[in-house]
Amino acid sequence: MYQEHKPFDVSPYDHPDIYPGPRPSSSFLFWKGKAHRIEAEKGMPVEQLLIHFTNVDHVLGSLAFQSTHVKKVEEFFKEEGRFDSKVPVVAYGSNVCIAQLQYKFRLRPEEDDFMLCLKATVTDSDIVYGPFLAPYGSLPAVIAPVEGAVSEVWLTFMDKKTAGIDQFH
Repeated sequence: MYQEHKPFDVSPYDHPDIYPGPRPSSSFLFWKGKAHRIEAEKGMPVEQLLIHFTNVDHVLGSLAFQSTHVKKVEEFFKEEGRFDSKVPVVAYGSNVCIAQLQYKFRLRPEEDDFMLCLKATVTDSDIVYGPFLAPYGSLPAVIAPVEGAVSEVWLTFMDKKTAGIDQFH
């Protein structure tokens, strides 16, 4: 049904036909239910990247609306004091679809929705269907070696609990 022009506010959980769902064209910070665009330059340290914030109360935040102020990642983390508790996780499939993130965090409102999502590519790897069914009944995507392939992935920094690895120290 949704091959093109996928709605940004519908998650694959709501309508599986849109899987993996629309993903932003830039890196972003997902925080307090909104996406905040990150201005990235190749080779620039993460700490120096700029986060654009907006006062508009909309899930797309500064991805769709003009920013009202800008902060470097390092400034933001100093104010929030949260980077030490984050772990990097490679995301692909629907795990950077804004509506999917919103849906997942609404299911667990006690968890912090703070995620730094950096767009990247991997070479000689592709995103393919996994050879198994997930416990919840879907056919998951997995990363597999494919010579010559270039695939979009996202390096996401999230809380250990949110990432499902809170048992590690």
